[in-house]
Amino acid sequence: MRLALHRAGVDRVSSVRTYTKKAELEALYRLTLDCPGNASILEIGSYLGASSCYLAAALLKIDGHLFCVDTWNNETMPEGKTETFAVFQKNTQSISHLITPIRKKSAMLSEKDLRLPLDLIFIDGDHSYEAVKHDFTLTSQWLSSNGMLAMHDILEFEGVARVVGEALGSGKWTTVGQVKNLIWLKRANWSI
Repeated sequence: MRLALHRAGVDRVSSVRTYTKKAELEALYRLTLDCPGNASILEIGSYLGASSCYLAAALLKIDGHLFCVDTWNNETMPEGKTETFAVFQKNTQSISHLITPIRKKSAMLSEKDLRLPLDLIFIDGDHSYEAVKHDFTLTSQWLSSNGMLAMHDILEFEGVARVVGEALGSGKWTTVGQVKNLIWLKRANWSI
């Protein structure tokens, strides 16, 4: 892992402030490596770029692209509203050729902003039930048939837990894995 981060030029990612644990970041890296070549990945909620660095470091190996959606105004962060886009750009500078930042609220996201289908979706934006439900409902329709949908903060935010519970309860989704506060799902393929 350290070598992959070094090759991507993001070996200092451990100093980037993040609410995502190292084991969760490493799981995102592995999920990305499992994507097909030329993968298209969507991250909703990029903050200062720690998770973006892990996703993009793996994308170097599979020749993919990352779409990062955030306002970079941190309206829902504990430290309060503040402009962080310049910090994100600095932290992701060495992998910027793999990233398309989309500076808008995820509610305004459209398929024209992305390269579809998506092979991996990582939702870690506004954690209110309404926002998570919208992000899940909107983006899951763009997921490839074998794609994964990861969500952060399942154990800490009721909105995330409710959306995951509803998805699993629908019978249309199944849990593939979980590391700490990160869970990933895929469409269920039930055989009779």
